[in-house]
Amino acid sequence: MRHLAFGAALLALGLAALPAKADLVDQGYCNGWNVMVDTDLGNGCLIQTARDGKSLTRIGYDAVKKQGYIAVFEPDWTRLREGQAYPLVFDLDGTRYPAVATGLQLGRVHGAGVMFTNTSVFDAIAKAQSLTVFDAKGAPVFQLDLKGTAEALAAARKCQQQES
Repeated sequence: MRHLAFGAALLALGLAALPAKADLVDQGYCNGWNVMVDTDLGNGCLIQTARDGKSLTRIGYDAVKKQGYIAVFEPDWTRLREGQAYPLVFDLDGTRYPAVATGLQLGRVHGAGVMFTNTSVFDAIAKAQSLTVFDAKGAPVFQLDLKGTAEALAAARKCQQQES
């Protein structure tokens, strides 16, 4: 049932984009992730990593809209357009969840983001060891080792409790 709830949360997402320019305040570092507060999102806390040296992944909370999000920015994704919808599949340790992502842009780097209201998505991510994103044709377009993410998400939750 947990997998269905996660998938339903991803399918029921709004297509509102995250701000193109984030005003981030550093809150420390945890297991390969920066813990930050985004003042543009009502002091929502997030974790951010650039583990492969080129892509940027953010997992966080929009305190204004009361939604969580996952956003990935990748310099090679030049065909993505801000505000456009893209069908994707998120794979957490072999369990696939279809979603519709919104094209984003951070400076000159394109990306895609998914927002969700079901906070159990954070738990599913924390329990997983890997995240793979597939495009509409089924080709893998992004992979991330989630080692250390559970502890980083716990730090973001603590951050959010302090900000609320």
